[in-house]
Amino acid sequence: MHKLQQYKDKHLWHVIAVVVIVQVVLAWAGMHVYTERELRYRHQIESGLKSNNDRVLQSLAKWRASTLAAAESLMDDRLFAQALSRWLVQHDALVRDDLENRLRSLTERNEFAKVLLLDAEGRILLATAGAEERMLPEREQAALQQALRQAQAVVVEPYRQAQFAYPTFSVLTPLYDGLQPLGALWMVVDLRANLFPLLNAIQQGSATAESMLLQREGSDVVHINPLRHRISQPLERLASMEQDNDLVAVQAFAGIRGVLYGPDYRRHQVLAASGVVPDSPWLLVSKIDVTEAFAHDQRKEGVFLGLLIGVSAFLMLSTVLYWIWLTGKREHVLKLELENHMRWLERAQKTALLGFFSIDWSNQKIALSPMAAEILGIQGLQQLTFSDFARYIPPEQIKPILRKLLEVRRHRTVQKIEFDLRTQHQQAQIRTVECWCELEDVAVYDQTAKIIGTIQDITQRKATDQALEQYRNLLEHQVRKDSLTGLSNRRALDEELDRAWRHAIRENQPLAVLVIDIDHFKGYNDHYGHLQGDVCLQQVAQVLEQHVQRGHDHVFRFGGEEFVVLLPNTTLSQAQQMAAHLCQTVQMQSIENEAAPESQVVTISVGVASMTPTKSDSLRACPLMEMADTALYQAKSAGRNQVCVQRPD
Repeated sequence: MHKLQQYKDKHLWHVIAVVVIVQVVLAWAGMHVYTERELRYRHQIESGLKSNNDRVLQSLAKWRASTLAAAESLMDDRLFAQALSRWLVQHDALVRDDLENRLRSLTERNEFAKVLLLDAEGRILLATAGAEERMLPEREQAALQQALRQAQAVVVEPYRQAQFAYPTFSVLTPLYDGLQPLGALWMVVDLRANLFPLLNAIQQGSATAESMLLQREGSDVVHINPLRHRISQPLERLASMEQDNDLVAVQAFAGIRGVLYGPDYRRHQVLAASGVVPDSPWLLVSKIDVTEAFAHDQRKEGVFLGLLIGVSAFLMLSTVLYWIWLTGKREHVLKLELENHMRWLERAQKTALLGFFSIDWSNQKIALSPMAAEILGIQGLQQLTFSDFARYIPPEQIKPILRKLLEVRRHRTVQKIEFDLRTQHQQAQIRTVECWCELEDVAVYDQTAKIIGTIQDITQRKATDQALEQYRNLLEHQVRKDSLTGLSNRRALDEELDRAWRHAIRENQPLAVLVIDIDHFKGYNDHYGHLQGDVCLQQVAQVLEQHVQRGHDHVFRFGGEEFVVLLPNTTLSQAQQMAAHLCQTVQMQSIENEAAPESQVVTISVGVASMTPTKSDSLRACPLMEMADTALYQAKSAGRNQVCVQRPD
């Protein structure tokens, strides 16, 4: 009875230990799951805010681009420019009325608040709603001079000015009569009607969320749109870069992008997402108070934690009851598992084609497991002599195998031996096997120790590895091909140029590069469409490939309508002759191009560079591409359809 009581007490302590362990594991698992859920929800909130911020960024970029495009389109309005030129000379009242009607049409069609017609000096000639001032403000005057100088529309970013009672964004578009500047159109946008509504989408359904459109003025951060929680006018100072560097708005201007945390202008802790409006000095920061963002998560996770505690208690009790039941079954289950493991081991050996062997060096015999004998194709026999086993191995592989076996025996190392095997079934089929060998665990100086190991048929694995290697090589080849033209692409050019440069240094040979650009290709695409543009690229690529015939010369598509020809062991004069030949050949194809004002056919411009590098050039990058590109620019500037060269000096 005493021994029985001791047995029960011992198992009682076992039960208590199991209960404690289960409770600790459940507590750890619960906290882990709780933490994972909290992180996942936090990531969802952050991703949602960033997605909303990105959508607003896209809307702002689209609005800005469409406004600028509407302004730039007026530069191509020749009728308007001719009317303005006629009015400036004749001061005809009918022409003035026509100009005023055109200005009113611009405000109605493009939602400009005001459109003003200026002369080249910045004086206001006409305006849609009257003009209090007769001269441009200082910023607009500078923008006018820049627009006339660069012959393109110039944006005046929002700033506070007394001339308008509302926040504005304006564009100055230059007007020309031929090459003679006539003046400009000053198009003013009321941001309240056009821009600010785009920034209010994030506020729906939230008490604290808002988007701030910001720009820098010196060391100050200025908010362009009115703020939800601040009584201030648009375009007023929000923060200082030196004094308020902890605010999320200042952090965004300091270079932090994406999701960030910190105080806002109210000094409330917020979750924010920042991003740059493309092609502008504007930053967009969308934010929401941390307390609002994660309030729902805290309530939900509180319920989850309570449920987790209840489940933990239930599982603890269930674990104790299950352990009591499992104790009575354990011995029987262990016996069944042992039998199953033995069967599984045997099946695993057959599935993996894995057998075992031992080598007795004293009597030169090899003992084989049933699976090892099956790999050899031997029926029934499970022991071989060295000479019998050698008949299964190609003669040239016997000595390397013996050397590795001696290495195992002398130095007690583990060796992998891979060799071919001529089996005794399937018409003496050649198989590939892999053996792992080691010395059995006996005394170090026991010379009678056996070599034991595994033998596995890896024929299928080798075939699979070879197929994968071929597929990888095919992919490597495809990565270096341009899918449209079939030529080698820019990645292949970089690799081949580096190899050719090093070869030219070693062999003291010249290396030449031709950079080729199709003339007026943008006009070709605009006139014929991009599908026909692709056909044109293919035709030019075919011509170049057919006429660059030396085996070591290569043609590449550099990108867009540009091609590169790499000419090893080619002097500058030879490269220039090749370029002239290609230029003439492409023109002789007579590929129609009505967008080309000179020849009405597709032509090319070629920049040529060649040099013989020395050993002192081996530590710097190849300068040929830059030289040839400079020559191409000269050819384009000189009128296109020609060849220009760039010499190393």
